[in-house]
Formats: sequence, structure tokens, C-alpha cells
Amino acid sequence: NPIATVYLLGAVGLAVGTPFLWPQSPQIRALLNSRAFHYSALSTIALTLSVAAVLFSLGWAQRPVSINPPIAEFVVSSQTTKVGEPIDFDASASHARQGKIVSYDWDFGDGIWHEAPAPHGAKATHVYYEPGQYEVMLRVTDDRGEVSTAYSLFITVQGEPGLESVLALPTQDIAGMTWDGARLWLVDSKNRVLYSQAGPQTWTQHALPKEVQWPAGIEWDGQSFWLADGSTMTIYRLSPEDFEILSKWEYPGTIPADLAWDGRLLWAVDEIDSILYALDPSDGRTVREIKLDTEIFPRPVGLAWDGMALWVADMHYGIRRIDPKNGRVLGTMAAPEGGQYPIALAWDSGSQGYGRLLIADHDTKKLYQLRVKAWGKEKPGLGEGVSP
Repeated sequence: NPIATVYLLGAVGLAVGTPFLWPQSPQIRALLNSRAFHYSALSTIALTLSVAAVLFSLGWAQRPVSINPPIAEFVVSSQTTKVGEPIDFDASASHARQGKIVSYDWDFGDGIWHEAPAPHGAKATHVYYEPGQYEVMLRVTDDRGEVSTAYSLFITVQGEPGLESVLALPTQDIAGMTWDGARLWLVDSKNRVLYSQAGPQTWTQHALPKEVQWPAGIEWDGQSFWLADGSTMTIYRLSPEDFEILSKWEYPGTIPADLAWDGRLLWAVDEIDSILYALDPSDGRTVREIKLDTEIFPRPVGLAWDGMALWVADMHYGIRRIDPKNGRVLGTMAAPEGGQYPIALAWDSGSQGYGRLLIADHDTKKLYQLRVKAWGKEKPGLGEGVSP
């Protein structure tokens, strides 16, 4: 214990040095001949030693020595991977020498950390979209609160950069975006308008219905647009021709942040409650409700469907791929260019197993297009038909 050791050495040094140093000084020796000062000096020494002993005890009690900390260890599917492809980490070999492991704290070396409870936290998947070498570190914590030393491995990422393009956004106040197969659509929460991408740097404005007060997420289902309103707590279905309201129903949460369409169900993510809602598009009925881990998703604001799973962006902690059955984190990824506020997501299915994850960042005012592989056991397609 560093602090307790300092206290102990100070007390020993004072106790040992005083009898030798004080008598060597003529002035101190003369003063010691005075009975009054003699008792005062002895009292001062005793008081000093007592205070040092108390501080030593307090330091030792508050900073106990770690006894038998857990051991962190992991293996990787391959220490060499390609840009945009998932890489799997398995820390099942980690163990506690006393008690049991309760959490796994991963640092993937590109600015993203991921802390998850046992047992599923032992396995993690990450995506790198820039080539290079990354040091991945793991720490584990046991049920006594003891933390292991870091265990690390280096990962080499090869290939061309996965960041395919970076464009300026037409507005900073993006509240959602969607890809209709040919064009990208953005919704502006401040000015209450839609933008469609007519070219690489060309945007066309479209007026929204007057009923929409605070647009907070937009999605295309192949036939019509879905739009969430954070002011009236309503979800609207809009005509693609003139954006006329075709139907509407009440949003079940607190504040909608973004929408996604899985082919059968409309998904909404709640910015305040950190909840995913799977909604029946015919009547707005909540088919599934998934509570996200608020330690990882304190403010989820972006949502997209890649054919097999959901991507969720948090304004503080990057972008994560989510299992639509239980909300478990399937993979992690850093926000491009160190962006801290990925406000909206969209997915372009692409080809050959790869897709393009589109990310709008509020702080950088840019639109990023990343080439990412949509991984899973099933082929990309429609979402599940599930019952409540």
C-alpha cells in the first residue's frame, strides 16, 4: 500500500532520527538542559509519532492491499482481420481465485470500450473500419470488487479503409434518416423539413405536414415513410408522393429518437428510457419491448436495421449492434473521426455480404458512409414475425 508505506517510513524515520540529530546541535543541547523545554520536546515527539500512527492506520484501512485478484485472459478468432469484418474475442479462460467473475471490461484500442456482466460479457465482437495495429486489453472484476491486471493482445487489421465517403450535412439538426434503395432521406428537427439527396452534395427540401411539430426519426418500409413526432408523441405513416398522413398512432414511450424497419415490424428507440420498441405497423401495438443497458446506452439516438440485427448509436459511447430478440450487444464499433454525437443511422444493404452503415454526426456536421459486413447465422432478410 503506497500511502500507508509513506506514513510508516515517516514515523520510523522521525523516531530513529530524533535521538541522533537533536543532541548534535549546540543550540538544541542547550535548550534540552532546560527542564521545561525537555518535557515539551519529548511530548512533541510522542504526539508526532501518535499522529503518524493514526494516519498510517487510516491509510491502510482505506486502501487495503489487493489479495488474490482475478486473472484476465482471452483468445481471439484471428489476430489478423480485414477492415469491416467482425472479429471475435473469448475471455472464458479468465477466472477468479476467490469468488467469481462478475464483469468484463474490454478496451478495443480504437477508442471504444465495452463493459458487460458475466457470463455473456466473456465474449465480444468488434469491427474495425481503419487498417492498422490495435492493442486490445481486458480487465475482469470479481464479486469482491477486486480488479485484475490488464491482459492484452495486438490485432492487425488489413485492407482498404472502410470509410468510403464523408459528406457535409445540409443541416446540423438531424433527427433521423433512411435509405429508400435509391436516395437518402434526412429529417430536420429544428426547421421541420425533409431532405432528399439528389447528388453527392445536392439536397432537395420537402415540407412536412403541419401536424408534425418535432420530427424525431424517419424510416422507409418500401411503400411509405414512417415519422415519429417527439412533441405530440405520435407516429405517422406518410405517403411518398406528397407526404400526406395515411395513418397515425400513439408512441408508447417517453421520447422517440429514431426508427428502423425490419421488413415486418417498425422499431423505435427511446432516448430517455433507453428502450427498444417493436411495433405492429397495422395498429401501433407493442409487439416487443427491450430494455437496453443504460451503462452502455445512457442516451441512444440512432437506429438502423441491417437485415439481421439492429444498430444503435449512443451520443456518448459509440455504435453497437444489437440482438433484436433480447437486446444483447452483438458487436461494437467506434464513431468515425472521433465523432461524439452520432445522431442518426441508416443502412444500405449493398452486395456480396457487405452493407453500408450511414452515420450522421451532430458535432462534426458530416455524413459518414462505412463499409461493414452484416454477420450472423441467417441470411439478410425480413424481420421475425413475433408475438407479444
